[in-house]
Amino acid sequence: MGKAAYEQSMRDRIQDLHFAIEAIRSRMTDGIDNRVRLELTAKLAELEVRRSQMETKLHQLESEPPGSWANLKAEVEQQWNDLMQDFEERVGNLP
Repeated sequence: MGKAAYEQSMRDRIQDLHFAIEAIRSRMTDGIDNRVRLELTAKLAELEVRRSQMETKLHQLESEPPGSWANLKAEVEQQWNDLMQDFEERVGNLP
């Protein structure tokens, strides 16, 4: 996959994560225990911060010359994988 295609793919994945976080937020209704709602709100806020950091990292990747972006790409991939694993562990099992 070339640099431009990879960048678009990452933008799409970051946007999908944003939508997933927002979907969970929208499902938090008055029927949820207040303690659970507070914990979930904190988890989602942290995930959103990390998602935003991924956007920043993607912008750095976009400014890298085509011949030297492989190292930064590897870093982006590792951070993305860590973020998605954390997302699954924190909120992936919600009904």
